[in-house]
Amino acid sequence: MNPFRILLTASLIFLAGIAFSQITVKGELRLGDTSQVHLLNLKDGSRLTGRVIGFDQDQLTFLFKNKNTLVFQFSEIENIEIQSVAMQNEPKTTMPAPPAAKPLSPAPFMYAISTSNGKSFKGKLLKGNDSSIRLQNDDGSFKYLNWREIDTLRYIGTLPDWADQEKHILTTFRGDRFTGYVSAFEDATLYFILENGADLKFSTKDIRRLELTEKVTDIALQNNNDYVEMQGHERLYFSPTAFMLKKGQGEFRTVILNNSVDYGISDNFTIGGSFATVIAASLISGKAKFGGSLNDYLHVAGGVHLFGAFAIETEPIGAALAYGSLTVGTPEKFLSVSVGRGTSSESDGGTTGISFSGSFRIAERFRLYGEYLNFFDPYGDNYGFAVLGGSWFNARHRVDFGFGAAPIYDDATLIPFPLVSYAYRF
Repeated sequence: MNPFRILLTASLIFLAGIAFSQITVKGELRLGDTSQVHLLNLKDGSRLTGRVIGFDQDQLTFLFKNKNTLVFQFSEIENIEIQSVAMQNEPKTTMPAPPAAKPLSPAPFMYAISTSNGKSFKGKLLKGNDSSIRLQNDDGSFKYLNWREIDTLRYIGTLPDWADQEKHILTTFRGDRFTGYVSAFEDATLYFILENGADLKFSTKDIRRLELTEKVTDIALQNNNDYVEMQGHERLYFSPTAFMLKKGQGEFRTVILNNSVDYGISDNFTIGGSFATVIAASLISGKAKFGGSLNDYLHVAGGVHLFGAFAIETEPIGAALAYGSLTVGTPEKFLSVSVGRGTSSESDGGTTGISFSGSFRIAERFRLYGEYLNFFDPYGDNYGFAVLGGSWFNARHRVDFGFGAAPIYDDATLIPFPLVSYAYRF
C-alpha cells in the first residue's frame, strides 16, 4: 500500500478522534464510507438522516439527502448514531410525498385536508397552535380544525420562492423557532421543511405557534398578542368544566367584586383562591381541581372549594363545595355537565347543584357560550339560574359578557341582568 495513503488515513482517524471527543458517537464512524448512514440528533430536538462528510475544530459538515450540505457547530449537536444500509432498508414510517408531486393548485401555501368524519377541505394554512389550525378557504371564508379531527394534511401548492417574504414561522413551547413551511400532517406528526431543505418532525403538543407571515421581524416573532390560543374553556362564567390549565399557566379574573387567581401546578392539578369585599363584609376562598382526558374528546375533573365569610359584629361562616365535571368535545366546542354538593356551618343540610353548559368558537377571537344551573336546598325547594353570553379574547386578555336570568321567589318570570368579567393569562 502507498505509504502516503497509509499516513493520510492514520492522520484522518487521529483528527476525527480529537474532533469527535466533544460529541457522543453511537457506533463506529467511518468518514468516506458510503455504506454508512448517520443519524444526527441536535440539542433543539431536530433529527436529520444523512452522512457526516467533514469537520474542523468546532463544526461539522453534514450531507442531507445527498443534495443539501449543512454545517453545524459542535455545541448544537447532541449525538450521532451510526446506521448501516441494511438498517436503512428496514420498514419505517413513510415520509409524505414531496410538495411538488402532483400539485393540485398552482397557488403557494395551499393544503388539502381530510378529516376523520370523511369531510375534505382545501385552503391556505394561516395559523395554528398545539390544539387547532386556521384555514382560509377558496371562497375567502375561514375554517377552524382541531388536530384531532384531521386524518391527513398535505401541501399541494407550488414550491415556495424564498425570495418572497411569505413563509411559515413555527415556534415550540421550548422556545425553538423555525422558518420554512408545513409539508404534511399524518399519524399525529407534523412535517416541516426548512429553507435549506431539511425535513423536521414535530408532535402537535410541542407547537406553541404556527403563523404564515409576509414579513419576518424579531418584534413580530416575539409579540404573542396576535397568537390566538383558545382560552376560558376551563370554566365559563360560573360553571366549571373538566378542562385544566396547563402546567405553569395562570389566570387572574375579576367578576363583579370578586377577584380570583388560578395556577396550573401540573397539567392535571390546579390550585387557586379568591377574595371579595362588599362594604363591611368579606368573602375569601381556596380551591383545588384535579382532572385529565380519557381520550381526545372525553374529559373528567373534580374539585373542592372552601369559603369563609366575615362581617363586622357577626360570627364568621364557613362553607365547602365538592364537585365533579364531565366534558365532551374540544376547547373550541364542547358540552359539559357538573354536579356539586355544598354545605355551610350554619345550614341544616347540604345543597345539591347541577349545571349544564356549552361553548362554541365562532371566529378567531370570539366564542359563544351558555350555562344553566339548578340548585336543590335542604328544604326540597329548587331554583335555576341561566347565562347566555360571549367572549372576546387574545393570547393574554379575555372579556366575558352576556346576560344572566333568575326567577324571583316562586314567580316563573326570569329577570335578566347584564354580566361582564375580565381575565388575564400569565
